[in-house]
Amino acid sequence: MPVTEHEAKLLMALKERAELPMSKIRDAAGIGSPGTVQLAVSRLVAMGLLEERFESGFPRRHTVKLTRFGLKAAEHLQQIEEQLAMAEKLAKPT
Repeated sequence: MPVTEHEAKLLMALKERAELPMSKIRDAAGIGSPGTVQLAVSRLVAMGLLEERFESGFPRRHTVKLTRFGLKAAEHLQQIEEQLAMAEKLAKPT
């Protein structure tokens, strides 16, 4: 299943940090609405790329982190972004 742009942003944001509270993900990934964040997290969890951790006694407080497969996916996304940036740079007339 391919990832959406928001899901890719979320993976990249989590690659830079070990774990993030759900309340901080929106800003870290640059995703607009809380509903979009929750949908992206749910899909990535279902794909096995993210893991959610719920705080005992506070079910609304939880964090997400990359699984080892999520880390590999984020690393691949970073490589693709770097290759696209290089291609764009080379395509510009001098």
